[in-house]
Amino acid sequence: MIRKVNQGFLRMLKGLPETCEDFPFESFSHISGQAAAIRFFDPNSIEDFELLKEILSVKEVRSWMDDSGNISKSDYQEWAGKWTNDSFLFAVHDAREKLKRKLKIVRGFVNIYSERSEKFRIKRMVRAGFVKGSLKNRHVLEVSMALRPLSDGKIVGSGLMSSALRQCCLQVRSLLGYPKQSDLILYGFVDPDNMASARALEASGFVKRGKMKYDQDSEKDSWVYILSWRKLHRKIKGGLLKLYEEGSNECKVKVDLNAQKTDSHCGPAVVQGLLSFFDISVSQDEVVEAAKVKSRLKKHGMRPDQIYKAVKFLAPNLSFWFKQNANSRDLDLLINKYELPVVVNWQGLFYDTVKEEKLGNPDGDRGHYSIAVDFKSNRDQITIADPYSDYVNIPRVFSYRWFKKRWWDVDHIFDRKTKKINSIYTKKLILVLAPKDLILPENLHLESAKKLFTLGKKP
Repeated sequence: MIRKVNQGFLRMLKGLPETCEDFPFESFSHISGQAAAIRFFDPNSIEDFELLKEILSVKEVRSWMDDSGNISKSDYQEWAGKWTNDSFLFAVHDAREKLKRKLKIVRGFVNIYSERSEKFRIKRMVRAGFVKGSLKNRHVLEVSMALRPLSDGKIVGSGLMSSALRQCCLQVRSLLGYPKQSDLILYGFVDPDNMASARALEASGFVKRGKMKYDQDSEKDSWVYILSWRKLHRKIKGGLLKLYEEGSNECKVKVDLNAQKTDSHCGPAVVQGLLSFFDISVSQDEVVEAAKVKSRLKKHGMRPDQIYKAVKFLAPNLSFWFKQNANSRDLDLLINKYELPVVVNWQGLFYDTVKEEKLGNPDGDRGHYSIAVDFKSNRDQITIADPYSDYVNIPRVFSYRWFKKRWWDVDHIFDRKTKKINSIYTKKLILVLAPKDLILPENLHLESAKKLFTLGKKP
């Protein structure tokens, strides 16, 4: 394919619901129902240049991009604002932001490209059986992506990046003139320890094919992912939008839930959503501070008693209840009769299907907090508001019988006095926040949240 330089204008995508008239910036591309919006970087923008330099200077980015921290303005202008058939650089924005000034903030980038070394890498992928058939007349590109760190240095937003990557892949195919899907191969390499990138690729329709060294002299193997166009289109047009259309207007309880800041922030995000239900505005950082869990959050998340600790400090005028071994009757009464959000502690599903979970992360830590917002026993259906980034705007509808099998969790605590590790086991745990003047029936057998401090401890 002859290398051709083109001006950086994004195209309308065939057959997809783009938000055009109501989206505030003409240079952006955004598919309805997606968390991210994308555009090309502006080669004449000093702000864009500085933001890209900031992202490229991050330690994790430097580890996989040669000389990433040394980009000059002339290099940037050569790279940004235009595309060739082997180089596409997209800026990523959060389309969920309601304020224009926040929507304009660059959250990361997606780079889809091919370099000289790619030719040898692709040949090794063919020999390994990851790419089938002849490469004649086929276009092969690598994908890479990076997020802009927050002010505290944390890098979060895998759900945002998977949304951006989906749209970038579709844009590349559009810009190349819609070649046959089988003739456009997009792939990525991921360090086995980088679960966030692996999840972003899988949530974008990429399929794990096996392990291989990125370069022949690399110290260790990386996972090789190759895009399945069928999976990508299904995620864009099928499952996510279908759940949004079918579930968003049917929930008995309306909860304003924000995406968790990191993979460990499901607890703070749920507390934030619970309190907003009672018109109490707090940030996830305030929840972390109130629970005194900043040092343990990244590795261990929040225990149920720490959720109570945060709520007691931030909303002392509300009652907090819990119950182990809750059942369908409890959910039915609390959600449908009393119209209260119910926190559940379960083994979260961070993929669209269980099959994808088994392929992507069969043995990972899945302990997760969500909020049950609707329950229909006659349909065997529970609907949850999930703070995980990919699903925060989409109520998730599950079979209740299936959900019960994952409705448990375990947490391990190091006892400084005994020097032993104690475990906290929960099974069908619910946490309920209610006004103090609301009298809930005794036959619900709810317990005072103070007992959470001794919940399920085993020697």
